[in-house]
Amino acid sequence: KSSIMRLLEMNPKRRWKAEKALDSQYFRSKPVIPANIDDLGMLPEFGDSHEFQTKPIRKRAKVLAQQASKKAKAKGENEKEAYEKAYQDFLEKAAKARAAGQPIDLDGDDKDRDRDGRKRNRESSKDESSKSKGDRDKKRSRDRSRDRD
Repeated sequence: KSSIMRLLEMNPKRRWKAEKALDSQYFRSKPVIPANIDDLGMLPEFGDSHEFQTKPIRKRAKVLAQQASKKAKAKGENEKEAYEKAYQDFLEKAAKARAAGQPIDLDGDDKDRDRDGRKRNRESSKDESSKSKGDRDKKRSRDRSRDRD
């Protein structure tokens, strides 16, 4: 891998730190300007990388990595390696999909699960949101008065 690719590595554990980069040959050699500017090539365009766009991707990668870790534990395999591999694989898959202009699957089958993996009860929240504000306020008032008794 080139020094630049090591600095741009997505995985922070494998990415070079500044000290190591400064020790590399890339920063110690004199720059050479190519005769033809087209020889420099083009940087790939991955689109915007704002936090609100990347956070759901990292969140999904974490969920998949946790699932892989649990499966590895059940099989008696290395949990940490399984976690790292699943996390990195999803990030790479998402980067390729983004570069190709394809949607990234962030839903999966665990969309309706809470942090502990239990199914969320979406019906109660739907019922609550369909009621008018006045009905919800009355219910809260009744609940408070019961609590005081």
